[in-house]
Amino acid sequence: MRQPATITGRRARFALVAAVLALGLSSLAAAAPVERVVVRVVSVIDGDSIRVRIGAGQVERVRLMGLDAPELGEHARCPAEAHLAERARMRRLALLASGPVELQLQHGRDRYGRLLALVTAGGVDVAARMIGEGLARPYAGRRRLPWC
Repeated sequence: MRQPATITGRRARFALVAAVLALGLSSLAAAAPVERVVVRVVSVIDGDSIRVRIGAGQVERVRLMGLDAPELGEHARCPAEAHLAERARMRRLALLASGPVELQLQHGRDRYGRLLALVTAGGVDVAARMIGEGLARPYAGRRRLPWC
């Protein structure tokens, strides 16, 4: 009988998947022209969406590519998901405050009108870091798994 994974084992698997995902996303970057833009973060909406100001322009909503984060508040399906979502939001705030934030734009917009971008802060891939810390999961546009 197989033993359940430990927290450490799960984190190790998340880190491995994040690394594989990062390699896959970097190969996509090589295939399409990439526009890199330094932005100012206006707010963190939830675990995978932020609002940014691009230059002196208007505020844009951005969907971070490569991750699925738990839903906040009334969108959470259980208390555990809501708690993890708040932890993920707070960690994302800290990561985004750690240095200059850069968007790598090449994927257009999602069905909600958000810019799709790989996001780095202080040179750190925010999605990979969140996945590695167990606060998000790798996501490539397929069906999402429940958090509860």
